[in-house]
Amino acid sequence: MSRSRLPSFATPLAVAGLLAWPLLVLVLLPRLGAAPLLGLVALLAAWRLPAAHRRWALALCLAILAVIALGRAELGVRAWPVAVNAVLLGVFATSLRRPPAWSSVSPVARSPTSPPPGSAIPGA
Repeated sequence: MSRSRLPSFATPLAVAGLLAWPLLVLVLLPRLGAAPLLGLVALLAAWRLPAAHRRWALALCLAILAVIALGRAELGVRAWPVAVNAVLLGVFATSLRRPPAWSSVSPVARSPTSPPPGSAIPGA
């Protein structure tokens, strides 16, 4: 299913879930334990990956299963924000080595009315 066919509530729901993750961990970790939360975050991450990068979902699920099998599920839940930030740092650092930088391409890709990269901004 392509992203354009997702129900209109899916993206805001995913964003709300990601923003509420720290609160969910705080409230649900003592009640459910870490393994269900770690499984939930793995499913959400795999669901949000573009189709071209689904192979990373398998690697993510295998890593999470290994963390759970080693009895370190709580560490995995608490380290999730650190892992996400490390991946984003890696993507950004890689984009700096091979221009154009990801931070300048990403906003342009989302807005079709933006001027082409490298052109002067009107009125500036």
